[in-house]
Amino acid sequence: AGLASLKIEGRKKSPLYVAAVTNYYRKLLDKSFAAGEREECERHLKSIFSRPWSKLFLQTPNAAGVTDCQTVGHRGAAIGTVQAIIPGQPDKLRFLLQNQTLEKHDGLQLELPDREKPYGFAVEEIRVFPQGNNEDSRLVFVAEPNQVIEVPLPDSHPTLKPGQEIYCSSSQAAKRAYRWPSVRPALTRYRHQLFFLLQIRRHELTVISQLNTATRELPQCQCTFPLNEALTVARKPELLAETARQCFAKLGDTPFILADLRLDNPEELFVPTATLNELRRMAVAAASELLARECQNTVREACRQLQLWQPETMPASPEIPSWTVKIDQPFFLNLFTDQDWQKLQEVILDLSRIPEEDLPEALAALEQKVGRNRLCIALPAITRPLQKRDWPALVRKLFANGWRRWQISNLGSIEMLAQAGANPGNAWITADWPLYICNHAAARACLELGLQRLTLSPDDTLENWSALLAKLPDRLQIPAYSDLPLAISAVCANASQLGLCPGKKNCNFTEMTLLSRKNERLLAINNNCQSVYINEQPFNLSGKLAELQQRGAQSFRADFIWRNYAPAQVKQIWQELQEDRQNNTAWTANLFTHL
Repeated sequence: AGLASLKIEGRKKSPLYVAAVTNYYRKLLDKSFAAGEREECERHLKSIFSRPWSKLFLQTPNAAGVTDCQTVGHRGAAIGTVQAIIPGQPDKLRFLLQNQTLEKHDGLQLELPDREKPYGFAVEEIRVFPQGNNEDSRLVFVAEPNQVIEVPLPDSHPTLKPGQEIYCSSSQAAKRAYRWPSVRPALTRYRHQLFFLLQIRRHELTVISQLNTATRELPQCQCTFPLNEALTVARKPELLAETARQCFAKLGDTPFILADLRLDNPEELFVPTATLNELRRMAVAAASELLARECQNTVREACRQLQLWQPETMPASPEIPSWTVKIDQPFFLNLFTDQDWQKLQEVILDLSRIPEEDLPEALAALEQKVGRNRLCIALPAITRPLQKRDWPALVRKLFANGWRRWQISNLGSIEMLAQAGANPGNAWITADWPLYICNHAAARACLELGLQRLTLSPDDTLENWSALLAKLPDRLQIPAYSDLPLAISAVCANASQLGLCPGKKNCNFTEMTLLSRKNERLLAINNNCQSVYINEQPFNLSGKLAELQQRGAQSFRADFIWRNYAPAQVKQIWQELQEDRQNNTAWTANLFTHL
């Protein structure tokens, strides 16, 4: 299949999990599992951390059952079902142990219908019953598979019923099966090379340090150590070089590593170890100070260059503020009047939800209203192959047909457009807010790539917007109204809820309302069998636009995408934005608050 590498996710996992999962895949690749070893490694993985396993979308892009909307968190390895709860002080859980051994101090979990997370507890005691005997038992440290066992329940345990699945959520055997070295962070971080020249004279010692960073050599620094008593000739001068090297190599948690040490000792004098160590401390302190100054100067120079940077100004818009509307369905603008169309500097058509066969008609209808020189095509943030859409081929086709105005939401789209023949000289390319223009350096980098206009991020703060607007007022566009996608998932929310996919022809799912743990209301919207999650309230700066103009804003944009708008709704929102009508209940993300 041409597979070159594997990516194994291990974020927020323990070293034990990383050791177990890498061992498992290493043996899979090497085909080195002994008989029964693969099953044992899988049980280890499940007991360390697991949710139900799936192949996700490896075999089909519309796979169902890849999410668990009933239970969250660690599940464990299945080891049996509840046979009975034996009343007593304390109550005891009786079950037939299956699949693996169980040890004292292992962890057990049970899924309960009224709980989001499984109920778990530690095994404090294990009693094993002989086959066919429910009265006599014996205490053991380890129970074997196919034995009937009892374990005590905590006093505060919830109601448990026969037939409920039992999982091993922590296994002593799994913990003993893997070893991993503890690595000191100081040994893994990047260190700068440090060269020393040690000059030894009877009445003073001098060390000249040469520090090399990743990019260049820094100026030499020199430390002189005067001596109260004159040095004497060494009995074994040949040993001094190794002693000095050992002393100067002790750089501990400093950001340095010894690259080389040279001695200039013409009289073959003896230097005590304590003196060498003190001299090393002086030299390292001087090198640290030099490195700190270099870092400060580098940052200061970068800031100075950004302050001096003056981006090329754009031709002034005939109307300030100028307005842009972004849509994913052309009929959203059906109630716009000629006056509304004239106010628009640009209309952006997002291709995310328009079937490819409907695209020519949509472009023709909008072109008739605003002309091709005011009509822009927006590529989505995710341009991987979706269903039967070939994004590179579609871009090449549209560019060949004369469409020269584009908006991108990821840097990969620049390459896609370049392969279609687009460049800053023959195309107008702008950036949407997912490129996160949150500082002058990011803005400069995007403009140097040939992007003409940048959209400020709604995740930013008003103070930062103001700083950017002061420098780039004619290059920045303000998202005045938008349904911001909080997440775009390849997993269909409806299929997750149903536990199956009814198929595209039999699916009537368009959107559903969800309630988060923080009582936030979200909408899950179907987008070609993927789910886009947006806030129930749109991001809306109506009532704040005049203030933003005072801070330098010259261009605003209203987005009507993802949500199923009616033309009357779009018209009303557009009028409110034009009037800058105050909306005290509008959602403005973190723009006017401090995190």
